[in-house]
Amino acid sequence: GTGRFSFLPHDIDQLMKRPPAHLLVRPRSLVGQCVLDTPELRARYVARLQELAGAVVVVPRMTQRVDQAVAALLPTLQSYDPTLARTLTNQAAEFKARMINRGTALEQQVRALQAGR
Repeated sequence: GTGRFSFLPHDIDQLMKRPPAHLLVRPRSLVGQCVLDTPELRARYVARLQELAGAVVVVPRMTQRVDQAVAALLPTLQSYDPTLARTLTNQAAEFKARMINRGTALEQQVRALQAGR
């Protein structure tokens, strides 16, 4: 309806496993390569990354949502299987740590992009 294309990134979930992964890594897709190789499109892409990094990747809000989900699940899970409840708690803590690390890496990369590095 908008006359625009929409692209869904592949392997975006890997960004949480590799916090220092760079925002401007050379994509494998032909379209992604064309975007980053075209100066005007690259500039628009970088501007959008900077905009989204501050508006979407809000680490305290993201970790709070994890805490809320765990809090909602934990009472029932503890009564069902205390070991599974501990596993959930531990994995949630690890996930939050990855979010924090990725958020820090993104902040550093966005600052570098803003500085023109």
